[in-house]
Amino acid sequence: MTCHACGAPLTATARFCHKCGAQVAGAQAAGWRVGLPWAVVGAALGALVAVLLLRLGGGSGGGRREVGGVGDEPAAASPITPPDISQMSPEERATRLYNRVMTLHSQGKSDSAGFFLPMALQAYAMLPALDVDARYHLGVLDLTGGDYAAALAQADSIRYAPARSSCGATPRARTARTATSSRTRRPSGPASDPNTAITRTTSTPSTRRRRSSRPDGLVPADPGRTIHLAHSPDADDAFMFWALAAGKIDTGARRYEHELADIETLNRRALNGELEVTAVSLHAYAHLADRYALLAHGASIGDRYGPRIVARTPRPADPRGALAAGGGALVAVPGELTTAFLTLKLYQPAARHVVVPFDQIEDYVTAGRADAGLLIHEGQLTYGDRGLHLWVDMGEWWYEETHGLPLPLGGNVVRRDLGAALMRDIARDLKASIQYGLRHRAEALAHAKGFSRGLTRARTGSSGCT
Repeated sequence: MTCHACGAPLTATARFCHKCGAQVAGAQAAGWRVGLPWAVVGAALGALVAVLLLRLGGGSGGGRREVGGVGDEPAAASPITPPDISQMSPEERATRLYNRVMTLHSQGKSDSAGFFLPMALQAYAMLPALDVDARYHLGVLDLTGGDYAAALAQADSIRYAPARSSCGATPRARTARTATSSRTRRPSGPASDPNTAITRTTSTPSTRRRRSSRPDGLVPADPGRTIHLAHSPDADDAFMFWALAAGKIDTGARRYEHELADIETLNRRALNGELEVTAVSLHAYAHLADRYALLAHGASIGDRYGPRIVARTPRPADPRGALAAGGGALVAVPGELTTAFLTLKLYQPAARHVVVPFDQIEDYVTAGRADAGLLIHEGQLTYGDRGLHLWVDMGEWWYEETHGLPLPLGGNVVRRDLGAALMRDIARDLKASIQYGLRHRAEALAHAKGFSRGLTRARTGSSGCT
């Protein structure tokens, strides 16, 4: 015999379903005899509750007790106040829900685990940024829920994530440090890999990064005014910082240590306050405004031009709908703090994503590992060489969506703890570097061309950076 409501197997003498509580057909009794057993049970239950309340009120002085975290039975009365979830950080809430889901799953309580699984996934979705541990937790949760494609996407993101070593460097996107005087340094030719050293390192003991003694972990500027300046290895930034790096302008006592890394790595390092001056995505700046000030020079703004969504198949009639089809297309993105990623989520929130280094996205899509790719830098111009098709230019979409506004992509920021006077000096140095490049355009462009990674002169224009 089975329950007519939920289908659960029942014993031959059952009158009510043990799972959903539905009354078994044909098991109804007539008259007062039906209600008598339940009246007795109700009275007994009321008496038990009253005794428990009296005991708790008198024995613990009004103390509260917490129900067991993952078991089915209540825990014993305790004077310890249960944790207030509203006072937890987003990371603590996510970790707590992850632990609950996995404990229930390991105990074989799949129904309870399934109840908490969406809460855990939502908690991780609300985190401002995902580190490797959070991505691992998300992947395990996806596996627990049977979403193997999402779990694989998290695994790929972990694979390509810049894993930090004990000294804070990132093996995958290792920055190229070049400590040298801004008056005398002359760069060598760029390397083929943007994550390898682009100039010869000539650091001296006085320019090595010092450990912070501050409680907030920030590294103050050196007494000798050595300033750590970071930007991405693309032609835009190369043009802007050429005069400063080549010693073409007078920077007084200020000495600049140049570091090159992809924009997502710079966004993450800025979150840690590691650099005095750096290029960042304007999406990331929303998380940095309390620590960094936005400089007035060197921003990247797309005028009907921006990151591009490309795919192996020709553009469909409804790209936005195609990105949401089948539970959401998997899009390879250059980083979750990039403005490109923010525009993708504004355009189609249902699209799933996997983080891939910006210079590997075209190959990743061509190999069939993602349905589409979100391109920045020179990939916005070279995707056709790989047989890829343009689906959406996010700059064009933004222009139409906002009735004519340009798309703000990236900018340069300076850390606020350097003080107003030094911040002004740095701003003047950056402005002077850009002005010198504009006055000596041929030299500056010749230098920038070395960072264009295969772009011909006919293709060289402006490629939005973030």
